[in-house]
Amino acid sequence: MDLLRETRGTLSGDPYSFEEPLRLTGETLYSNFYINGMRHSEGLPTNWDSIINKGDSLVAQLEEGNQFDPFAVKVLTIDDMHVGYIPGIYAQAVHALLKNQEKVKLTVKQVRPNFTPQWWVKVELAATVEMNNPNQYYRKNLDSFIFKEIA
Repeated sequence: MDLLRETRGTLSGDPYSFEEPLRLTGETLYSNFYINGMRHSEGLPTNWDSIINKGDSLVAQLEEGNQFDPFAVKVLTIDDMHVGYIPGIYAQAVHALLKNQEKVKLTVKQVRPNFTPQWWVKVELAATVEMNNPNQYYRKNLDSFIFKEIA
């Protein structure tokens, strides 16, 4: 299972991959993923790997008006350097959290500058969620994306 988690089940030339689900334990939502779109990030300097380090905190920020994804969430360093994006599979749920002004914590777990861009930076996401929140937008955009663990 660890091998599948680490490789995301990808094969050479295969456009599909398995992603970890958003997991809910109590009121804590968490997952791990690789930042998307780093090779397309215009402001990313060539020495990005000396700026982003394991253990660093990153910032999730809504990108309202993104022409490609209405749920786009940018990933920034604490110095406002645009690194990339939350993967599309998680974007709608993270978008709902940020719209509801929930704190979303992103922590760098792994930096691999010698790999292909989709494997450069692995991040851990953690957030506290209110599953009893009456806001329908919030509930609709979270409920279907969360794997609820049963103890």
